Amino acid sequence: MFAKVGNVDKPPRRLPLAQRVEAILVERLIAYVDVKECQRSLFKTALLSSFHFVAYQDGQDNLLIWAAAVRKRARADMAEWQRVFGEGFKAVFARERRGQMVFDDLDGRGVELRAGKVTP
Repeated sequence: MFAKVGNVDKPPRRLPLAQRVEAILVERLIAYVDVKECQRSLFKTALLSSFHFVAYQDGQDNLLIWAAAVRKRARADMAEWQRVFGEGFKAVFARERRGQMVFDDLDGRGVELRAGKVTP
């Protein structure tokens, strides 16, 4: 389905960044919510830019994922979303670096997406 990059399948580059991130979440069996799908009801009065995904990870912070160009306003809005969601949630930015999808927190530190568990 995807091209192999190292030991991770990578979605085709021609897809928009948000779709490539979603494909990685699905491939790694990470539970997530597509914020665009639920923003009409949950965040309709929010004055902040909406982010793309909430990824739920066992044993570590859940991730609020921004999958678009990072501008000054996006950085400020993601910091506010992290504050709104509170403890246990971390805002991260998805981007491609040297052909690999990377996730960085608000301070620019790399964040690892851990594969989910398959439950029978």
